[in-house]
Formats: sequence, structure tokens, C-alpha cells
Amino acid sequence: MMPEPVTVFDSTAEAPAPETDVQSDYEAEMENREGFIGEEEYEQNFTRPQVDSNIYVDLLGYTPEDQKYAYFVGDDLSDTFYVYESATDRRVYSGTIKKMGNKKVDGKNVYRGDFTNITEPGVYYIQTAIIGQSYTFRIDEGRYETQHSELAEEFLALSPGQYYGKTNTHVKRMKIYYSFQKLATAYQFFGQSFDEEYEKKLEEHLQWLLELRQEVLAERAGKEKPNYADPGAAEEQIVKEDYLFASAMATAYTLVQPYNAPLAGQSLSQAQKAYQNALRFKLTGDHQYMAAAALFRASGNYSYHAVMKEAYTGKQTLAEANGYKSLSVDKEILCDYVLWGNLFYMTATKGADLDICDKQMSEMMDLCGAYLSDSPRNAFGLINDRETSLEKAIWLTMSDYIIVSREYRNVCKEQLHALVHDMEEIYLSHEQKSTLLLILANLAENEETE
Repeated sequence: MMPEPVTVFDSTAEAPAPETDVQSDYEAEMENREGFIGEEEYEQNFTRPQVDSNIYVDLLGYTPEDQKYAYFVGDDLSDTFYVYESATDRRVYSGTIKKMGNKKVDGKNVYRGDFTNITEPGVYYIQTAIIGQSYTFRIDEGRYETQHSELAEEFLALSPGQYYGKTNTHVKRMKIYYSFQKLATAYQFFGQSFDEEYEKKLEEHLQWLLELRQEVLAERAGKEKPNYADPGAAEEQIVKEDYLFASAMATAYTLVQPYNAPLAGQSLSQAQKAYQNALRFKLTGDHQYMAAAALFRASGNYSYHAVMKEAYTGKQTLAEANGYKSLSVDKEILCDYVLWGNLFYMTATKGADLDICDKQMSEMMDLCGAYLSDSPRNAFGLINDRETSLEKAIWLTMSDYIIVSREYRNVCKEQLHALVHDMEEIYLSHEQKSTLLLILANLAENEETE
């Protein structure tokens, strides 16, 4: 059974007239979100816009320190926008609307307004001439902690089968392994944002994945023997799945070994077997690189380290050797799996080559630097490519863990705000939920310490 989608807001429902006292769907939903709306000091009147709004804001809100942008879609717009306090309709800020290059939505121009200077906690809305009033939104110290808690609670409430859904294809299983890897990494790197219940749930998921692996192997045993000498498309899928499984299980070993050695041992054993099976096909690439790095971090075995060393032999970095140099308008990006491999290698407790680490660090910083340059111009456009936006935010989150950069975290926040700028129902897959949990764990943990 698939989990129910997360619904942020249904923009298709009929809006009540502004003078009525009818509670909106959004108001009703937000009042039921414990810790997000409903504290006595924040009792406010949430309303829909007076017209179908073309002013885009983050319905989940902002923290006082966030960079805050509103996007305006239309033609011949006023050059000024105003921010109002919702409870009093008092104007608290005015700003300038600036066109975002040639960006368009439904053939109309896109403009952006900056209201970062609004830092007082409360509920607000934005208004401008011609296109009217925005939906109300909140500024709140606990914005990231709240969303993180909600996603974590949903994770705890569902069984692994409910959380991940169907497992009947290579692609679906690969997505599951990747999701689990992110969920485990979030707990390992940002453990202060979780509790022991989450840890136990991860163990439940790990047991479930190990059982799933046995089902997969049994199914393979009943089929025709793969072509190891001349692998085709079917064999390539097996290789990718096995490397992703190996990476996820090696990550699990690193996580659970300190407190559940037997389960950790099973995870590492199955990871090593999956890796060796994939090697039989003699197909190399980014999937192998990530799995080898995860296994090296878990075991310290030099055979896995040799993959890292080979990748960085000579003057070129692995990214240059594979033709991935930097971000561009064509979205030519460094492979996700290479970045995960770099992360695993740089966080190995022993045996890592410092020269390789230096190259990986430089590679990661170059990628993030290119993304920081690209992001301000494309934040609004990225709402139409949510998966890419979230994955890029993961790179910044992982880099922030290694390098520590408030600038990286600020751009992650901007990506999260962009996710709900379209004010439609947001359906999150388990891959997207696990990605968000990893990003939000970092933001929630750092918000508490800054």
C-alpha cells in the first residue's frame, strides 16, 4: 500500500468572499499542524487572496534569518510591493519588484521581490497593484524543526512496505536503497535532530531490506543465468541494483555497528556479496565508485580503496575524466553517486589518502561554487524540476557537513522555499521525503546552534 501524499495546499478549491468569516482549507490545515500554528501568541486569521493569486510565497513559512523572496507573475506590473501584518492589516514593509531576466510562466513575465528585512515572528501577506494579494504565510523560529518533525513522524508511523511502496522492478528497488541511504545518513550526521525511536525504525527498515534482498536473489536463481562475458541491458540493471544495495548496506553497517553488531555484520556481509556479484560483469562507473567508497569506509579493505586510487590517478579529477566539469545552463552536473562516494571516502575513520581527499574537497567546492552562482537566477524555475532542485540541495548539505558553510545552508533554504511557491498540492515520493529529512535535519540542527 502506497503512503498517502503530503498535501500542502489545494489551490483548486473555491475561495470564499473576502468579507466572510469562513475558514479556508489552508487555515484549517495549519491549525491542525501542532507546533506550527495555534500557539496562543500566533493566533491569526489565515485567508485566501481576494483574487486568484499570481504572487508566490512559501506557504510553510520562513525563519526570521532567512532570505525571503516573493515571485510575481504577470505583465505590466507595478514596481512596488507591500507586506502587511495579517492580524491588523498594518503595512510593515514596501519593496521593489524586479524582473527575472526572460523567465516566464504561462507566457507571462516573472518578477521577484525581496522582503528579507521582515524578521518579526508573525503571520503576513503580500499585496501589489494589478495582481492583488498573496496567500498568508508565517515567519517563525521553528519553521525547519516543524517540517522536519512532521516528516520524521510520518516515517515512524508507517511500516517499511507502506513507506517505500512497490518493490517489483530494478528501478523501484534502486530508489528504495537510495532513500534508505539518505535516511541513515541523516541520522548519522545530524543525530541531534532525531531520537532513539527513529534509530529503532531504521533498524526495522534495515531488516526489511535484508529480507527483500533474499527475495530478489531467490527470484534471480529461478531465471536464466546472466551473460557475464557480454552483458546487455538486463545485466546492466542487475549491476546498478547490486551496487546501490551494497552502498546502502555498507552505510547501514557504519550506522548500526556501535549498538547492534549482529545486524551490522549481516549488512556488511550482504553488501560485500552484492558488490562481488556486480564485479563479475566487469561493468564499472559511478555506481561502483559509490559502493566501493561506502565499503571502504565500513571495512577499511584496500581492494575498495584501489577503486578510489584508480579514479584519481593522473592529473585529472574523476569529474574531469568523465566529462562532468561544472554546472551549466544545460544542467551538466557531477553525478550524484560520485558525490556520495566522495562523502563516504572523506568521512572514513582510517586509511584515506589525504591527496585524494584534497582533490575530492576541491571538486566538491567547485561544484557548490558553480551552483551558488547559478541558483539565484533559477530558483523560481526549479519548482518545475523538484527532484533536481532537491538533489542539488543535498550536495550543499553534504558539503556543509564537510566544509561548514552558512552560504550553502542559505541556498538550501531558498530551494525549500521554491518547492512550495507554486501553491499546488505537493505530492512527495519516498525519495523526496528522505531527501527533505536529510536537508532539514541539517537546517534544524544548525538553527538551534546559531
